Amino acid sequence: MADTQDRERNIRVGRNLQEIREMSGYTRSDLAAALPVRTVTRRHIAHLENGTRNLTRVMAARIAKVLEVPVDRLLNPPTEDDEDPVLAAAS
Repeated sequence: MADTQDRERNIRVGRNLQEIREMSGYTRSDLAAALPVRTVTRRHIAHLENGTRNLTRVMAARIAKVLEVPVDRLLNPPTEDDEDPVLAAAS
């Protein structure tokens, strides 16, 4: 049960990451290159976005800094009922 919940959460967070990255004008390669960790590749970003790799708090902090969004915004995607300040600012 926990594995299924973890997987679903990873997928939600990954979709959220992809949406924010695209709105910020970054490709996966651009984001990987902008991170201070040279071992992160386009493929690594793809795994995070697809939910096949867990987004750690440390990596979320690094990505959030590059994308200029709060870490909690990456890790806690808004629900359908929530107004998303990041999306609202982009429109």
